[in-house]
Amino acid sequence: MSLRFKGFILLLVSYLAIYSVSGQIEDPVKWKWEAYDLGNSEYELVFTSDIEEHWHTYSQYL
Repeated sequence: MSLRFKGFILLLVSYLAIYSVSGQIEDPVKWKWEAYDLGNSEYELVFTSDIEEHWHTYSQYL
């Protein structure tokens, strides 16, 4: 094999490796929130999260 062909193959493999890494889902958690008026200028806020299958969170600070 020529050196030029080997360089092309290396470039192609590198590109495919980088492309597959950048294809990851960046936001697997969907958030919903509700606000309830308790009167007297007070509100109750309820936050609910839905995480996609096979994902895990290890912190509440996303």
